[in-house]
Amino acid sequence: MAFDGFFIFHLVKELNAELKNYRLEKVLQIETDAFLFSFYYQKQRKQCIIRMDAHLFGCYLTDQSYGAMVSSQFLIMLKRLEGAILTEITQYSTDRVMLFTFQVNDWIEGKKEFTLVFEAMGKHSNLILIQNGLIIDAFK
Repeated sequence: MAFDGFFIFHLVKELNAELKNYRLEKVLQIETDAFLFSFYYQKQRKQCIIRMDAHLFGCYLTDQSYGAMVSSQFLIMLKRLEGAILTEITQYSTDRVMLFTFQVNDWIEGKKEFTLVFEAMGKHSNLILIQNGLIIDAFK
């Protein structure tokens, strides 16, 4: 199946229906190029995997259970999102770019907005963490 802008459009639509307003409980790095995001809302848990491997890149929901197998500096930055609410998932223009927007309530600084950008570009896939318009960290 082609992973193009048209496919991303429908994937974003489906992920919004499934994950919008869910709270991010946990972030795990299950492989060197794959992250698992565990969400919770109204007694329901859902898991989303983002893969950036050259041959198996993509974003999808899963029911399988995984344990943390790998750790990286980027994973430590993603831990800032734990407890955040996923407010929306959008597509940038008609590109193969997905934007996950999170809102975090910090006790000191108040509300902060984070955007996790997933560029699904095959072997050049990227995951970028942005806070208030500034790039904090990038993976790959």
